[in-house]
Amino acid sequence: MATFRQLLGIIRANKLYYAISLFIVIFVTIYYIKPAIIFDESGNLRTFGYTYKTQTILPIWLISIISAIFSYLFILYITGHHKLQFIY
Repeated sequence: MATFRQLLGIIRANKLYYAISLFIVIFVTIYYIKPAIIFDESGNLRTFGYTYKTQTILPIWLISIISAIFSYLFILYITGHHKLQFIY
């Protein structure tokens, strides 16, 4: 059985792989849940806009960009790369 430090070492060596995996899990979860702010009543994606009731300000492309950035930053955070080192 791998220890926590060993698991972090594996994740640290494969940051991009785990960030992409986390992104896919988040994206599939959003698509499975189908929140009303992204999808309409029939399950279709809403278009971008705010003038009509059938439009949304959170289109799927914006959600995917935000979740991809969040996934990578989360992986960096748990592997300890969140500590900034400044050179003086």
